[in-house]
Amino acid sequence: MLREKARETYNRVRLERYNYYTGKASAEVYVEEPFPYKVRDKEALQRYMDADERLNKVDLKIRYYDVELKFLEEIIKTISNRTFQIKNAIEWNKFQAGYN
Repeated sequence: MLREKARETYNRVRLERYNYYTGKASAEVYVEEPFPYKVRDKEALQRYMDADERLNKVDLKIRYYDVELKFLEEIIKTISNRTFQIKNAIEWNKFQAGYN
C-alpha cells in the first residue's frame, strides 16, 4: 500500500512539474521558484523531468519499496522451501541409517 501511495504521489508531482516546466502552472508557483523558460520540445522536457529533484525523490522512494517487496518475497519463498529441505534431510538421515 505504501508503494501504491508513493506511485500516486509520483504521478501527482509529475503533473505539477510538467505544468511548471511548460509554463502552465499558476503565477504563485513561479514567485516561489522562478523558471524563466517555457520548455516546448519533448526531449528537453524529458531531460528537465529526469533531472527534477522532487520527482527523483519520489521515484527513489518507489524503488526503495520495490526492493523491500522483493526482499520479503524472497524470504517467504525461502521459508516455504524450507519444508522440502527438512523432508529431504530426514530422508537422507533415514537412508544413512539403513531405513527404506
